[in-house]
Amino acid sequence: MKELSIGADRGDTLLQQQRQAIRDLAELEMHSSVSYMKTIAIHKKDPTILHILNLPVKEMHQKSAKKSQSPHQVEIRLELKRIRNESGAITIIGTHVRNGGPYFINLCKGEPTSEESWYNPGGHYNNCSKIVQRNLEPANKYYVGMRSDRPEGLGPWSQPASIIVL
Repeated sequence: MKELSIGADRGDTLLQQQRQAIRDLAELEMHSSVSYMKTIAIHKKDPTILHILNLPVKEMHQKSAKKSQSPHQVEIRLELKRIRNESGAITIIGTHVRNGGPYFINLCKGEPTSEESWYNPGGHYNNCSKIVQRNLEPANKYYVGMRSDRPEGLGPWSQPASIIVL
């Protein structure tokens, strides 16, 4: 590694790539070793193993990341369903954002190739648990996106969900 670093510091790009590959592998091995020790500690129900190695008993950054997200930044998850015996109609079901709403949806007929391919069918919805969209063209694939539109600002768009309208 020392010879590799000397050559890499001199500007040899091949040696720089090899050094980075070794560093990445070493980091992966370190993460694997830590995960293995955590698994052993959990299996034996003995947190002292982690204390001896100076490893945290709990991952603190996961909880703090959730607390730091404001309600309008929470991602909405969508589910789309066809309405039985009604051609050209779907139901959009979104996860509720705490203190969220009104909700805003966008549709895209066919594959979304750019921002211009999305359109707003109109309206804001106070509840995202059951939004019915009618007058869609049958035998076409539609993509749906949703976000919360609050006084504090617009939330992020959900991951698009798709459905073939019958």
